[in-house]
Amino acid sequence: MSGPAWIDFWDAQHALGRSHFDWTARVFMERASTVLAIRESDIVLDFGCGPGSLALLLRERVAEVTCVETSRRMVAECRARFAGRPGLSAHLIPRDRNADLSRIPGGPFTLILCQSVAQYFEDRDELERVIGSVRVVAAPGARMLVSDLPAGDSFLPSLATQALEGLRCRRPGLRLDHALCLAGGYRRIRSARGLRLYPAADLLALAGRLGLDAEVIHDRLTVNGGRLHLLVRF
Repeated sequence: MSGPAWIDFWDAQHALGRSHFDWTARVFMERASTVLAIRESDIVLDFGCGPGSLALLLRERVAEVTCVETSRRMVAECRARFAGRPGLSAHLIPRDRNADLSRIPGGPFTLILCQSVAQYFEDRDELERVIGSVRVVAAPGARMLVSDLPAGDSFLPSLATQALEGLRCRRPGLRLDHALCLAGGYRRIRSARGLRLYPAADLLALAGRLGLDAEVIHDRLTVNGGRLHLLVRF
């Protein structure tokens, strides 16, 4: 594949501001809480945390949240937002081992989230490596949700549902943010690098290879339509 890596794009892009991430995090929490079975005692690992929007919502309901990112800019933003808030931390993971979560400080984790991240991996095997490494830091009985996985190479369903969500929330500015991103750098890198696709059968095959108790969830848990979610129980 040619062109810059997705990691570089997310580290540099500014079209999608904090308000966009805050919005998508609120929708996710609203829709996914039952699936996640959140408990006050949960120790959470948020892999690919962005600017910490989801972590801040989770911290209101769990004991501790550890965030991990490959973007220095996002980690710096998280640390600024988390200042003076106990139970929240953010860590930079080296790009050359971004699929290895086995050395993340904290834990053992009872809930692990990989929200809207896996479609930007360099190859599909990376998801298998991430889940395999999580076993090292997961508590017995931990849950892991890998969410917002595209099953097909079309973004029309996600555009349509994001527009509907924006109308429901009465936040047209958020739709404008997304439109600007699609019209600019995101569209260019998506054309050059593509997205990793995860059909349901492939997700179940992955779980089988790792010997995991897992299920594919088809419900819409995010602002994007046409996405799947893999729930793993360790």
